[in-house]
Amino acid sequence: MKRSSNLELLRIVSMFMIVLHHFFVHGTFGYQNLGNNTHNSLYVSYFLGSFGKIGVSLFVLIGAYFLVNKRFKIYRVAYLYMLTFFYSGIIWLTFLILKNHHFLSKFNFLLHDYN
Repeated sequence: MKRSSNLELLRIVSMFMIVLHHFFVHGTFGYQNLGNNTHNSLYVSYFLGSFGKIGVSLFVLIGAYFLVNKRFKIYRVAYLYMLTFFYSGIIWLTFLILKNHHFLSKFNFLLHDYN
């Protein structure tokens, strides 16, 4: 199937919506920082936070549209699983090794234990 630039642009917009959602919901730009009027700020927060749900839906639909005519191959799933497992392990080991070093004291928000 031939790629079309309008769908690729929509995919980029959906990625931006997902990043905006994560920045707004999980970041420091929450409704607390939108001003004194928390009633309106809360609505703005919910509105911008909902972009993530729309962005994920768009991204999945576009991906499914491009994959609908491809044949299923089990090695693609196995390769994706191995790649994800490998990089997750590398990132986990890196943070585990660097957790007790003094130069990371400024970056404790990355290593914060949420339990």
